[in-house]
Amino acid sequence: MKYRNAATVMPPELLRRIQKYHEGLLYVPSTRNLQRDKEILALRRRGLAATQIAKQVHLSRRRVLQILRHTGE
Repeated sequence: MKYRNAATVMPPELLRRIQKYHEGLLYVPSTRNLQRDKEILALRRRGLAATQIAKQVHLSRRRVLQILRHTGE
């Protein structure tokens, strides 16, 4: 989200805090961790369930399912 004209109506420090807070509300991946994705796919092909994969790679089950869905598994 762009903050048009916000710099003209509020102090820069306040604007930075608002931007930081807003960015924390929505996960937007900047770059994909392809090595991690490959590891998750390899574990899935070995027959592990999403919960087991999540514990092994230290992610949430939901995130593992998102990665699997994104990769077509």
